[in-house]
Amino acid sequence: MIRLVLSRLGRVMVGNEFEPRLVGVINMSPESFFEGSIARNGKEAVKIAEKMVRDGADIIDIGGMSTAPYKKTHVSEEVEKNRVLEGIKSIKREIDVTISVDTFRSKVAEAALSAGAEVVNDVTGLKSDAAMAGVISEYNASAILMAHDLHDGSDPISRIRNSLDESIRLALKASIAEDRLVIDPGIGFFRNEEIKWFEWDAYVISNLRRLKIIHFPLNVGVSRKSFLGEILNIKDPESRLTASIAAEAICVINGADSIRTHNVAESKQAITLASYIRKRAKAKGSASEKVQSLELADQEDAFYILKEIGVHEAGARILAKKAVFRAILLKQLPKPLALIIKQEMLAVGADAATPMDTILGGEMPVDVILLGTVAQISRLCKRLRKMNFSFLRKMDIANLAQNIESALAS
Repeated sequence: MIRLVLSRLGRVMVGNEFEPRLVGVINMSPESFFEGSIARNGKEAVKIAEKMVRDGADIIDIGGMSTAPYKKTHVSEEVEKNRVLEGIKSIKREIDVTISVDTFRSKVAEAALSAGAEVVNDVTGLKSDAAMAGVISEYNASAILMAHDLHDGSDPISRIRNSLDESIRLALKASIAEDRLVIDPGIGFFRNEEIKWFEWDAYVISNLRRLKIIHFPLNVGVSRKSFLGEILNIKDPESRLTASIAAEAICVINGADSIRTHNVAESKQAITLASYIRKRAKAKGSASEKVQSLELADQEDAFYILKEIGVHEAGARILAKKAVFRAILLKQLPKPLALIIKQEMLAVGADAATPMDTILGGEMPVDVILLGTVAQISRLCKRLRKMNFSFLRKMDIANLAQNIESALAS
């Protein structure tokens, strides 16, 4: 069954039509990659948190050990626990704000929740510490589940989606409330893939909408991260503010429901504007929450959502081909071939757009737009390969069919 995209992080509602939330980052870990996020004691943490809340932060995220994948920053559990407790207790005494603890260790999480934290931000998606899900459930806390330990999938998005599904199952099995879960794609955390890590991150950000079909609110953290520096050749995180703000705005336009940031004041302006633009870009929808438009980028997206509503796997594979629409431009075809393609598309239940004068014939080639599902256009390609007209060269028509299939797969 598909759920509505609405959860709570502590006392903060996230998702649906709420404005994107801001999670301000305070690191009690001096080894963290961005100097500007570090608080060396409780007094500094309070000062930073006070400014973040004034600037618009909805949640303060306290970390006691850097989890940057390219840095050797491991500290003992006791050190991490003492660090986060100093930050949490100091802030709780002075400010009424929802606090998240950034940890994948259950004992650190338990101490933090006992001290007043309301959210656990686990970068391993409950997969590193078997006791973590139980601790979160016991305290009736919220959880941000980051993609971790990727396995199957045809591309980064499907792999992240499958990973997040595993984390969600772990959470629900431990009786963590469904409306207390938020997901995170893990920007900056995947370094051992066949795709260059900065290209991976850019691809994921550009395809965030494909994660929305998981139907949990989406948190994204891109602030000051190294993929920005790699793309822009900016080595110092201190100099990546402009890039961070631009990336955060893109994330919101592409569907992010909350943004984890070091730069609350600047991020607030960017995501407020991006949210305004995103809302104006949406088509007028139904007045009922029971009717939703689905954005399916490819057959993997369609297969995922079909399985979500309980369609049998074999049937979902067949239906997925019918669920994704394509408009494919074919440039400069001979007019007789354009007419044949038009008829063949109609024969498979689809259509093709051709210029008005195509039927009149002539020497000038024309552009054609195929309009149909993946299944329908695939059937066209099979029919093209069987054609045997004297004016068509078999090699050319086979090449056309192959190019159409390549366009379908892209």
